[in-house]
Amino acid sequence: MPGSVTSIFSEAEDFEAALGAEGCLGLLVTGPGEFRARLTQVALHRLRLAATDEQLPRIALVVVPADMILVSLPSAKPKFLLR
Repeated sequence: MPGSVTSIFSEAEDFEAALGAEGCLGLLVTGPGEFRARLTQVALHRLRLAATDEQLPRIALVVVPADMILVSLPSAKPKFLLR
């Protein structure tokens, strides 16, 4: 059934568990600081989309299930310089 959900995380372990549905097997935060992340997931009839916004650098181990295709697109946050 189509639907969507957005979740906010303050713990890397909870974020890692939520990414498990997307094929993430492991997550290692590589930078110091307070962990914050947002995960938006959209499910359509034969398509799942996921978008993340994270505050700290990390490394993820992702295994794509055999019946799935992974397409990953970089996202760049716009940077504005005000003078």
